[in-house]
Amino acid sequence: MNWRKRTYQSASDETLIQWVAQQDKRAFDTLYERYATPLYRYLYRLLWKNQALAEDFLQDTFLRVLQAANKFEAGKTFRPWLYSIAHNLCKNEYRRKAIRGEAVELGEDMTWEMPKGAATHDEDQWRAALSEAVNGLSEAHKSVFLLRYEQNLELAEIAEILSVPLGTVKSRMFHLQKRLAKELEAFQILLES
Repeated sequence: MNWRKRTYQSASDETLIQWVAQQDKRAFDTLYERYATPLYRYLYRLLWKNQALAEDFLQDTFLRVLQAANKFEAGKTFRPWLYSIAHNLCKNEYRRKAIRGEAVELGEDMTWEMPKGAATHDEDQWRAALSEAVNGLSEAHKSVFLLRYEQNLELAEIAEILSVPLGTVKSRMFHLQKRLAKELEAFQILLES
């Protein structure tokens, strides 16, 4: 690995987006490599497991990043900015088509725990029940859930992505946890805070 390549790999996201604003293709490629997979997973779940739509939205998101790189505000964090672009594209699609989703399939890397003492053969049943419960959430609550538990974002980052006050995100977290806990009472789900 040459010195220049190491510089790109070790550069912060915020530095890279500044370089993208100066038409640096390698900086853009580095950001794409860092975020394409997790962002695709987020879009795929928000867009009801529609692979083609998620791929289109991923490309549209990065196209907008490229077009708006010079508008990125110094002092801001790149990741919430990127996810807010993707989230806003999804919101526009919901409005345009007024679509209501199919099942969200939850990934293996979820930060929820099965109840202690539960048999391992219960895991598939638990995951199916959790997926069904998440699918019953409103779009606003589902977005918070996916950003927090799938993407492992902090509440402040989620607030920035969704363009809502931190208190709103906390309220949505409280209500979605309460609802999911009630719906999954049989499994005595332990919610992480």
